Amino acid sequence: MHLHAAKRSEEACTLDEACIRIRRELYALNPKKCSSGLAFALYIHAAHLQPLHRYSEARAAVEEAISLRREWLDTNVKEHRPALALALYIYAFTLDKLELSEQACKVVKECIALYRQLNEQDPAGHRDMLTRSMILQVVIGGDRGESGRN
Repeated sequence: MHLHAAKRSEEACTLDEACIRIRRELYALNPKKCSSGLAFALYIHAAHLQPLHRYSEARAAVEEAISLRREWLDTNVKEHRPALALALYIYAFTLDKLELSEQACKVVKECIALYRQLNEQDPAGHRDMLTRSMILQVVIGGDRGESGRN
């Protein structure tokens, strides 16, 4: 990675960590209202950790984001389902980088299933991520002729 890009990624991670601390404080005061903000900050942080090859930290952050999205999914499916799908995409990528291919395959299949549902409702809004998820499945090696339909 270019030195300038690495420095920017490190700076982004430092800002992310400050944001996550604030989001955690807000979440403690009002979990229902602040769960989305905390989950978003966590998976953005995970994405910023990727170029720095800090995959274990990224995994922990995105796992927490997924847990929050699952916990609150029933309260607002319209908001949390697309966000859960994105978090699963980041998680599958992270697991693959950690050479946990079997887990990554399971996660990307769930991600694809969610994006298929979302794509049926709004093709223009979700087709790109459905396609990216299917490509990730092939890269991970989880396609095995199933096209993500499990």
